[in-house]
Amino acid sequence: MILCESIFVDSSEDLVHLVYYAPLLILLPYILGPVLVKFTQKMPRRPHFDEVDFGEVTAGMPRDALEFFTKSHESLSKLGFQPRAFLLQSKQVPGVSVAIRLYEEKQRLDYAAAILILAKAPALPEEVHQSIVEFSTRLKTGDSIDTSNRADPDSFPQPDNKDVFRCPLFEDPEPLYQVHQARLEGKALSEKIRIEDGKEAAEIARTMIEEVEWGARLGYFSLSGESYVPTWKGALLMTWRQLWPLKHLQERKFRAQAQAFVDVLGISGASDS
Repeated sequence: MILCESIFVDSSEDLVHLVYYAPLLILLPYILGPVLVKFTQKMPRRPHFDEVDFGEVTAGMPRDALEFFTKSHESLSKLGFQPRAFLLQSKQVPGVSVAIRLYEEKQRLDYAAAILILAKAPALPEEVHQSIVEFSTRLKTGDSIDTSNRADPDSFPQPDNKDVFRCPLFEDPEPLYQVHQARLEGKALSEKIRIEDGKEAAEIARTMIEEVEWGARLGYFSLSGESYVPTWKGALLMTWRQLWPLKHLQERKFRAQAQAFVDVLGISGASDS
């Protein structure tokens, strides 16, 4: 009896400890996450992309990455897009590498990008591959209209001159481009601008600079030497945006908005994910 009572008491104490510490464990990412972001993350003031020959890097490319670029190339080629450049960025943002294959539709002056993001951080057991297809049209007003199948929310707000529509319903670029064209209705060819030949890397870098400078204006970053580093406000909000429930709510919002839009257009081919 004494032994049974002792086991019961010990188990009860363990349960009390679990109930007591459980909220702390749940809140741990919300507390430690911003600290890690604050002291480990930085973004270059002048981001740089290396332009390389796509054929030269395919041999060392992970299978899923090669499959993504191959499939997106086949689909975009059918839509009339031609490759303009293959750009790589690594070691500028700690733990993050970015590969972009940029395409152009010359008749409509629309652009497409097949984007692969590789992220490796101490808290992650392995590299995270994120593959995105994005269509973009740049206007002479300085504005841009972008349509992306990216599902997760941005870490910080986009500039006012960048009209981004998230449509995570489609992995296939074809229906995604239909959505983009519908959003461009009424925009004449004369209102669009073309990226100059040889300026592809500079244009991608320019858009990144605009986004980070906008984030700095909103108090998410401060300039430290040649890098932008998160403020405490930025570290907190950028981390919380990527955690439940904010991330979950934003993703549901993106899907609901996209579904409503494609229902009106009568576009099919949505993925199950």
